[in-house]
Amino acid sequence: MWVLLHRSERSRSLSTWSYPSEQDALHAAAHMAMGWLDDDPLAQDLFADQAHAQVLARFLELHPDTDLFEVAELVPMRADQF
Repeated sequence: MWVLLHRSERSRSLSTWSYPSEQDALHAAAHMAMGWLDDDPLAQDLFADQAHAQVLARFLELHPDTDLFEVAELVPMRADQF
């Protein structure tokens, strides 16, 4: 299981989505990021090439202090592992 986490400085709330694979989560993250990068030719090319991780990296490069955007593996843990 993979999760996509997003928080923007504007809303300050943390949104989470879960996906069955890393590729699905990265695709969703790239699709969401393109909402802010639609006028960036580099991001458009990366998205067209399905370079989803690079689209996410481009978004974070352009918005380093305003947004949290992370794709991570959700690893199950037992209570005694915390």
